[in-house]
Amino acid sequence: MRPKTAGERMESQMIDKAKKDLERTTDPIEKLRCLCLSRGNAGIVGIGRMFRRIDDNRSGSLDIEEFKKGVHDSGLKLPDDQLQAMFQQFDQDGSGKYMYIILRQCFNSLTKMAVENICILF
Repeated sequence: MRPKTAGERMESQMIDKAKKDLERTTDPIEKLRCLCLSRGNAGIVGIGRMFRRIDDNRSGSLDIEEFKKGVHDSGLKLPDDQLQAMFQQFDQDGSGKYMYIILRQCFNSLTKMAVENICILF
């Protein structure tokens, strides 16, 4: 077996930390973030694909039912009241629709931070 590269080590550390944080946190948005990070780079990219897939009418936004389905499909099991609270945090304009581009921007910033941490090693 070949030794891990610096990038592989950083991703492994990120995954381990996210798994530990997932067990400790009670904030539903933090749980979703930790769940994605615990899947590594593929999890961060995959969450965007999943939300696009559940956008039944291809509107670019999710209503509460589509949102609940997406969170459930991600593997995160939350009660309805926490899902509702999470949705309201993302529904910035109170329209009852959540544009998943906001989530993608959030995860893009997480990915950027991970890349910056890797660059610090070199």
